[in-house]
Amino acid sequence: MNWNQKKEIAIPEEPGKFYFTVRQLMEALKDLPQDFPVLISGQESGYENFFHPFMVKMIHEPDSYHKEGEFQIFEEINPKGVGTFEAVLLKRVVRDD
Repeated sequence: MNWNQKKEIAIPEEPGKFYFTVRQLMEALKDLPQDFPVLISGQESGYENFFHPFMVKMIHEPDSYHKEGEFQIFEEINPKGVGTFEAVLLKRVVRDD
């Protein structure tokens, strides 16, 4: 899978349903490069479900505002930071309620 290919899953219709079991997550990760770092999106406290893991080009910005996280998705049209690397991203589900 290419770094910019995203494979997302549908949002469950049932509130409170888990997106992944350990078995499903292991299956989703088995075809990805085994030496890539894994990052997860986050904000504030608590925990959320996450979408299907995907590869993405990232940059490290250790001086970012703490709620922004120290790693950012690299955007070629507006590059910030120095150096890029590929990582596996677990993007959390953001609820609007």
